[in-house]
Amino acid sequence: MKKKKRKKKERGIKSIKEKNIKKMAEIGVYKGQTTRFILRKCYNIIEEYWGVDKYNMNWRMKYSTFTIPNQTSKLLDRMYKSACRYMPFFPQLRILKMDSYEASLLFPKKYFPDGYFDFVYLDADHSYEMVKRDILLWLPLV
Repeated sequence: MKKKKRKKKERGIKSIKEKNIKKMAEIGVYKGQTTRFILRKCYNIIEEYWGVDKYNMNWRMKYSTFTIPNQTSKLLDRMYKSACRYMPFFPQLRILKMDSYEASLLFPKKYFPDGYFDFVYLDADHSYEMVKRDILLWLPLV
């Protein structure tokens, strides 16, 4: 991992520890590398860690310009399995195979009240419109 990237992640870990983050969601899990990094460093602090990623060929959403070259359903399935392989080691980890919009509706309506999460890390579609959408969807849950 590049030094700059590692330093940025370490600052995030420091914040999680200082703020005593117990319930966290990561929107855009990809292969689970960030998930694993955070849970390895904060396994004794985080009680619930929800990972949300769509993992299908339909990456383009209403306003999205986000594309990942050479993605096949087989490759996306391997990415999903890669993220899921951490669950036996981190019992607080749950992976939801759905898009951000579906998951944001699932939480307040079926399981959790507004303000349930201490922290939500948005790392899905990086286009302006989709980041804005994710902020608006997930902000009430923090």
